[in-house]
Amino acid sequence: MSEQAFGPKQDAEVQVTPIRRRSRSRKSVYSRPVDYSRIVPTALLLAALAAGALYYIYTNYVVVHAPYAVALNGQTLTVLRTRQDAVQAVTLLRAQYAPKLPGVVTFVEGEPLIRPYGKASGVISPDQASALLKKHLTPVYDGYAIFVNGKPLALLASKKAAWQTVSLMQQRGLAGRQGIPTFKQRVIINHLRVDVAKGESLIKLPPAGAAAELVHPPRPRVYTVELGDNFWKIATDNGITVDDLVALNPGLDYRALHKGDQVKLPDEPSPVTIAVRVLVRTEEPITAAPPDASQPSAPPAPANSKASAENRAPVTTGGATTKNSTPSSDGTTTVTPRPRRKSTVGDRTPTAHHRSSTRRRTSAMNNEPSSAPPPRSTRPRTSVRRPPTPSPAVKPDTTTVPKSYTEHRMALKKKSTPTAEPAPAGNGN
Repeated sequence: MSEQAFGPKQDAEVQVTPIRRRSRSRKSVYSRPVDYSRIVPTALLLAALAAGALYYIYTNYVVVHAPYAVALNGQTLTVLRTRQDAVQAVTLLRAQYAPKLPGVVTFVEGEPLIRPYGKASGVISPDQASALLKKHLTPVYDGYAIFVNGKPLALLASKKAAWQTVSLMQQRGLAGRQGIPTFKQRVIINHLRVDVAKGESLIKLPPAGAAAELVHPPRPRVYTVELGDNFWKIATDNGITVDDLVALNPGLDYRALHKGDQVKLPDEPSPVTIAVRVLVRTEEPITAAPPDASQPSAPPAPANSKASAENRAPVTTGGATTKNSTPSSDGTTTVTPRPRRKSTVGDRTPTAHHRSSTRRRTSAMNNEPSSAPPPRSTRPRTSVRRPPTPSPAVKPDTTTVPKSYTEHRMALKKKSTPTAEPAPAGNGN
């Protein structure tokens, strides 16, 4: 083999393809527009979850175990362990004056404020806090009272509760009967603010309890005798006489009373009495309908009116003669009444106005009630003026009107120029 075939291998030219750089004008995958429609709701949801977790931790671990103070006008009155203890302390103070309705008790100094307190020193129990608050606050009754004949009997926390009590009172007064309940006394609702000492006798119960105390059947009363009591004292305290008290207790010796004896008193009446008005429905038999009053009946003819001239008796006078008198042989003159002159209008009947005026004159002469219709009203009539009907449009005669100004001038010229008469036919001489 030749040297050229088995000689050293020559280096071959290596062609390397250059790396093409990505054009900057081409958008990458990360340069797409952001879809805020998904990001914003997700961020809001995460923020709400974080706020809820913080609120739960604050209310259950920080606030509950933090001390609370009962303050009035910026001054701290007492410090309690939790908010519930502070609320309980104020409620216990109000319940001392209105056990079943503490909402009607307020304070002259104002409403106490419950707020967090930074320091944990001086923490006491709710009972101790209630006794401490009693020294600083002056309670009063404030609410809506039910007045009966001007006297307040029951006190409610709100006006709505007072009206609800009145409604329950009416329902108790019906007691299964059918009708309309009405109060025999004067019952009104009005705002009332009174001192605790003056309002001890008021009924301070919820609406159902207040209605049961105001409307109830008569309740029996019994008095237990104590040392130093006698019938006169017991009767005087209850507003009755000794005879009435003896009649109520026939088996009791009023001369020898012992401690613990039971003395019967008159039944306690209900403060409010309710009467029930019953609606009674009556049925009347159906009778025949009366005659139709719209058809006018003929008026009765007067007794001594419009007597005909023929039915009048002749009048006999003395010897004097008149225009329609006839002398007789015995020297007397008989006057014949003049016949009634008939109307010259014709067969036309008199109008209703003439008939009514004639009836009034005749009734006045005979002292009889007039049956004529009442006179016409003097009020002037208002006439409605109707607009005149438009006459049909008349079309102008266009035959004599020229169509233009030139034709009009020519027509006037023809009228003003006389026409030439034709020459008579002749011989030409």
